[in-house]
Amino acid sequence: MERATYKKDLEKADKDVLEAYKTIASLKMKKKPVTKKEKEAATKAIENREKVLKKINPRSSQPQSVGEPLSVNIALKVEV
Repeated sequence: MERATYKKDLEKADKDVLEAYKTIASLKMKKKPVTKKEKEAATKAIENREKVLKKINPRSSQPQSVGEPLSVNIALKVEV
């Protein structure tokens, strides 16, 4: 039961990360600056996803990709 809750949390976290990524990518395509608020939202989404992953697999020190590829997270970290 607890694992199912974590999976739902992970799905929400993945959705938040993708939403932040799409927002930043859209702004970059339009050649508009990324605001501090958008950077913070992206960072918070990534940190939240990593926390959920640690709850699911506490033995792993490296975040593992569940759902979306890890390269999405790396790209966001570089852009932010």
